[in-house]
Amino acid sequence: MGLSALPNNAPDRLTIEGLDDDTVHGIMTRKKLEKLKRELSELRGRPAVKSKELEQFAKKVGRRRSSRGKEPTYEMPGRRPLSIPHHSGDLKIGTKNNILDTLEVDLAAYEEALDQSIAQQNDKE
Repeated sequence: MGLSALPNNAPDRLTIEGLDDDTVHGIMTRKKLEKLKRELSELRGRPAVKSKELEQFAKKVGRRRSSRGKEPTYEMPGRRPLSIPHHSGDLKIGTKNNILDTLEVDLAAYEEALDQSIAQQNDKE
C-alpha cells in the first residue's frame, strides 16, 4: 500500500508514499487513525450523507481524485479505485455503506501496518 515505518525512534507513525495532503501530511499516527475511525462511525450512523462529505472523508483517508471513469474516482497506492457518485441529493444507504466499507478497509490496512511497525520495533529491542 505504500506504507513504511519512520526511523527507529517512531514506530507508532507511518510514512505514506505519494501523499502530501494537508490532512495526512504523508504520515499516519495512531491518534489520526482513531479520529478517522470515529468520523467513519459517525458517517455510518447518519441516515443521509451527501457525496461531497464522502469525497472529503476519502481525501482524509489518503485517497486522491483521478480522472478515470464517469463518476469521480479516488485512488490510493496499492488499493482498488473507489468511485463516489456525485449526485445533488443524499446518496442511497446501500451506496453510502459500500463506499464506507471500502474506506474502512483502508483504515484497517493502516492499523495493520502500524501494528506491524510496532511489533518489529519491539522485536529489535
